[in-house]
Amino acid sequence: MQHLIGLIQAYGLLFVFVIVALEQMGLPLPAFPALILAGALAAGGAPGWQALLAVSVLACLMSDAFWYIAGRRHGKRVLQLLCKISVTPDQCVSQTQRHFNRYGAKSLVVAKFIPGFNTVAPPLAGATGIGAPRFLAYTLAGSVLWSAAAIFTGWYFHDSLEQVLALFERFSTNAAICAAIALGLYLLFKTLRRRHRHGD
Repeated sequence: MQHLIGLIQAYGLLFVFVIVALEQMGLPLPAFPALILAGALAAGGAPGWQALLAVSVLACLMSDAFWYIAGRRHGKRVLQLLCKISVTPDQCVSQTQRHFNRYGAKSLVVAKFIPGFNTVAPPLAGATGIGAPRFLAYTLAGSVLWSAAAIFTGWYFHDSLEQVLALFERFSTNAAICAAIALGLYLLFKTLRRRHRHGD
């Protein structure tokens, strides 16, 4: 977390824009924690929360617009491309479609809070023919809600930032090792099960 603080202090709004945009494009980056830290730092000075919110929302909208247009032009192929990172890409596409068909464009409001779905929701909206004005309205609402949740969490708890960072630093190494082992076992299990099904 300390390196995130250093980057935020060194590059300010530019770093916030880049990390949010790349994370919304699908890269596994800690955009939400970075926004929390930026919000905590904003409580003590520049940049203000208004600028942080505007930059974060802009980054979200640009990334969402890219994937929406890609979905309009290339349809399900974009979803299949994004789902390739999943061990079960066919299930990834079908489950995403079921979720989106159930809630429609309204799911864009909460999509950013759901890991994985936040990336595939915009191209799915394009692929299913949701109009651009409607898409923009819902993804704007979701972007504001997601960005504000992180920024104001940091703003509100800025007095406890040092204690939170100390806790993260104390347990981050062990947590990372446990997470890596758990992820490895999960991927191994899914891969073996998938091969077994194809073998049948």
